[in-house]
Amino acid sequence: MKKLFSLRKLQRVAVMVFLVPMLLLQMVQSLFSLKILSEEMAQNGQEIIYLHQNALDGDVEHIANSISNYWAMDYNHAKLLYPQTDFDAYLYSYGVMREYRSLMAVEPSIGALLLVSQANEMIRAVYDDDAISYHEKDHILAFVEDLISRWEEAGFTSWEPVRIGERFYLARLFRSRSAGTVCLVPLDRTIDTDLTANGALLYADSHGVLLTNDSIANNITLRPTEEDTYFVGKYFVTQHYSPVSGVYLALLESSPASFQKINTISLVILGCAVFVLSLVLVFFVLLKRWYLRPMEQMELALRKIRRGQMEVRFREDQKVEELQYLSTSFIQMMD
Repeated sequence: MKKLFSLRKLQRVAVMVFLVPMLLLQMVQSLFSLKILSEEMAQNGQEIIYLHQNALDGDVEHIANSISNYWAMDYNHAKLLYPQTDFDAYLYSYGVMREYRSLMAVEPSIGALLLVSQANEMIRAVYDDDAISYHEKDHILAFVEDLISRWEEAGFTSWEPVRIGERFYLARLFRSRSAGTVCLVPLDRTIDTDLTANGALLYADSHGVLLTNDSIANNITLRPTEEDTYFVGKYFVTQHYSPVSGVYLALLESSPASFQKINTISLVILGCAVFVLSLVLVFFVLLKRWYLRPMEQMELALRKIRRGQMEVRFREDQKVEELQYLSTSFIQMMD
């Protein structure tokens, strides 16, 4: 006996044979393109972060070595560990300030250096006037006075990010008994914006909170325990933590701009696949509307006639020529 196939089964087979493979292929192609794009963006981000982080780590290491050497070997620093007359204290602090200005000329990332001598009840400061405003100096002085009030447990013995006023700094206290030096490096001055034209290069603390007043910071919190690359909302994040400077450096690139990096061939393939898939979907919709549904209606009509409902007729307004001829012939035969 010849095996018969129903139109419904043929419809399901057609969907499985054509639509499902095309959808799977499209999904694989999209995932592959996204993987390549992510790898390219991650490599580009890591190169940018490497340049900035090496520069920052080199600067803070040189600053730390210089100030530590001052307290270990410099005569003026050593004298301020002990009580002096007002004139001698001023004279020694003048020599210290001269050393600090020389260091700031070599390390332009420094925003402020503050000398603290508790034995002489002295705070002397040297600022980069191009980087630190008069209003910011008041905030910095208040920050240092707070450190003095809790001198023994003040912390900041290694580089730590801190917010002073409306600005973020890397801060470190070089403490030697009752005296010390507070060094502040404005984080926004260490970013080379020429290398971040296609994204935002930002710092974050060890909890992933961005250290910036940029509007991006209102919507983004990094994932410090995650891998070095991941997506956060519409941003692709490449990040790396530096134990030297004590901060994360994160490059945020917006996804829409990033997808422009997909090569032209991938875009053409993607466009063609979407176009062909659309045609197939339209074809199946029309096939069901013009052929399969009328055939189901004819089958239902025949079942009713077989049960004795002789007044049943096929519809005459068919879209397919062969079905129109079949409907007209059947109606004439029944009449």
